[in-house]
Amino acid sequence: IKEKNLKNHYRDALFQARRQFFGIQNTGKTEFKSNSRLMPQSDTKSSFLVAADEKTVSAQIRESTVIAVLMNFPELIEIFYDELIMIDLASPDCDLILKELVKLDNGTKAEIKNELMEKIGGEKVEKLLSLSHLRVLPCLRVKGTIEMGQQTLREELAKLNSERGLSVEVDEINNTPPEEWHERDFSRLGMANNAKQRTVSSVQEDTINYEQAQNGLNINREERLKLDEIRKTISFDKKKS
Repeated sequence: IKEKNLKNHYRDALFQARRQFFGIQNTGKTEFKSNSRLMPQSDTKSSFLVAADEKTVSAQIRESTVIAVLMNFPELIEIFYDELIMIDLASPDCDLILKELVKLDNGTKAEIKNELMEKIGGEKVEKLLSLSHLRVLPCLRVKGTIEMGQQTLREELAKLNSERGLSVEVDEINNTPPEEWHERDFSRLGMANNAKQRTVSSVQEDTINYEQAQNGLNINREERLKLDEIRKTISFDKKKS
């Protein structure tokens, strides 16, 4: 996970999950008893952070982010429609919600949520929206804007596509006997890996080149610096005639 805030969030979540799993209290010292058996708590066992591997967790984070952004900004469904109808998400719940989302007519955030709850059940919708990593997404906070949501959606879809392309090539090689490996297989693997790295670099470059203004919009950092320089040269002092 490249995003610093999200990475720290999951590091803390995983740390707490491990402590809960082994029955370690957050405050005070606990005495170890050899005849006591510590059982993991139900919320720890149900956490997908504990149950899934790294690749699955990464995909679920991105897929749930895509769904949450679309539900929060339904206007983006039309903008990304062509791309959305072509993808199949790995998570059954996320894929089901996405398939229903692209079928819905334009509506408000509340209307979209209510329609989804009627069609596929409130439990699945609420379960997805309650995922902890969604709370740290800037575009889903109070001051989040549709522009922020659009940028987040574009980045997550690009990462999903590049990661999926690399995963397909890796799985194909793993499922092929070594004696049948061919140079073109590794060539495709290399191209898929390069595509993923370009996607990551592109997203990081966007983050470097743009910063968030007070109104929530992304502005080009270089252009803002040039504007600041121009402002410094402007004088409001009256010249003596």
